[in-house]
Amino acid sequence: MGDDLTSAIAKLFPGFTTQLGDRVSDGSAPSSTIAPSGSTAGTTTGSSTSVPAATIDTGSMTAAQMLAKADTLFNEADSALAATPPNFADYQQKLAQARELVRQALQLVGG
Repeated sequence: MGDDLTSAIAKLFPGFTTQLGDRVSDGSAPSSTIAPSGSTAGTTTGSSTSVPAATIDTGSMTAAQMLAKADTLFNEADSALAATPPNFADYQQKLAQARELVRQALQLVGG
């Protein structure tokens, strides 16, 4: 337990020094997205602005290609979490991108 998220994470992971701040989400939108073809990503969550997510042009991708890219992003997220110290920002961003690709692939196949 800690007084805030940063201190609680620091107790769990010695050496963690990144200031996380307060993040509040009403659940209506992910904090990081993969933009459809031709658009840019970068969203706000609560009163703070998140780091813009790297955009992936999914306009010409098939569902299989989207899922393959999502698998790569899930592996990259795992690697970020396994790093010493863990890179939570990269982990969160890669995970959000992978989930968005899965969502878009499902939408493409009518699921």
